[in-house]
Amino acid sequence: MKRVGEIVETLLREFKTAPPAPDSPVESTREIAARFNISPVTADRALKELVKKDICYRIKHKGTFFRGFPDDKADCPLIGYATPMDHKLESSKNLHRTMLASLRRKYRVRIIWYDELLSSEIAREELSGLDALILTYQVIDHNVMNNLKDFSGPVILLKCEFLFTAPFHQVMPDFSESFSEAARYIAEFAMKPVMIIFCNHPNERFRFNRMKQYMIDAGIQPEHIEVVEVEYADYERSAWHKAEKIFPHIDERFIFCTSDIISSIIIKYAGERGKIAGLDYELLSYDNLDPEDDFLSVIDSNYMKLPEITLILLNDVLNSKEKYRRTVYIPTRLLIRKTALAKMKNNTGTGARLEIARDAPPQFEQLSQKMGQ
Repeated sequence: MKRVGEIVETLLREFKTAPPAPDSPVESTREIAARFNISPVTADRALKELVKKDICYRIKHKGTFFRGFPDDKADCPLIGYATPMDHKLESSKNLHRTMLASLRRKYRVRIIWYDELLSSEIAREELSGLDALILTYQVIDHNVMNNLKDFSGPVILLKCEFLFTAPFHQVMPDFSESFSEAARYIAEFAMKPVMIIFCNHPNERFRFNRMKQYMIDAGIQPEHIEVVEVEYADYERSAWHKAEKIFPHIDERFIFCTSDIISSIIIKYAGERGKIAGLDYELLSYDNLDPEDDFLSVIDSNYMKLPEITLILLNDVLNSKEKYRRTVYIPTRLLIRKTALAKMKNNTGTGARLEIARDAPPQFEQLSQKMGQ
């Protein structure tokens, strides 16, 4: 079996008999060459045929991955989905998987990698033929924005915390109520000075500025708010360095972290040295934490609703001829867990409610009912 067509047919039959998980790696060029006793060139041509058929996709220096069978939804819109694939936390990985599964049940999906959006030539090719594009804030920067300017389809931006001037639809968190309540709790707790650890990514800088102002409004003096900045360009290493720096002064501190990744690093570093969150110091984290981290107080961004809300918004955008920009807010929730904070308010926290941006037309308010408040 040396012809490319025969090898492709064999692989397709195997895929249909036992479909690989979406986005899982398939056999490499070397493995196919050894298996069918063919040259690596012929094996590479077979994989390229699978890519042309949109059954697989390739990532430079990483391999070939299974996409799915597009013929099953030949008449469905083709949706681009762009997000980093190296999510650090299990909760982020689960959200990514859920989002992709939800999209694939109704649409054809093309996964686009951040590196592909950075190259104008590759971005043009990947964006070609898309009916809409969904992307998360992590893939947005100046170069990507420049490469998106000629894309004529609707774009939905997820999890960004400030309104873009670009004509994007957005699904974004609203943390005004939960941040305000958290700041009041912190002011009552009277552990001074308090500390805010944030990353200098625009999203986290936005959270930092808002929380600092809420703390001041709650009565905490500005000079009692210590600020520690983590470099986004070297996120994890910088966070470990900051954990090392603050550790000698961590006792009886109140710490607010603008991300769960920073929180996880602080907890691990301090824990390995005998300091426990909720006992030796207090830590409040923004964003979803893994389930095993239930001993922390958290401002939960409530992203479990994100796939469902995104699909409702996407369907509305694709079926509407109007060009106005839609923005859907998901209010965050303050969850007080097994720490000293919980003793003050008996484990009570704010509820979650879906709100619609004021610039949305009246018919779009039906989204609230569809989500089942």
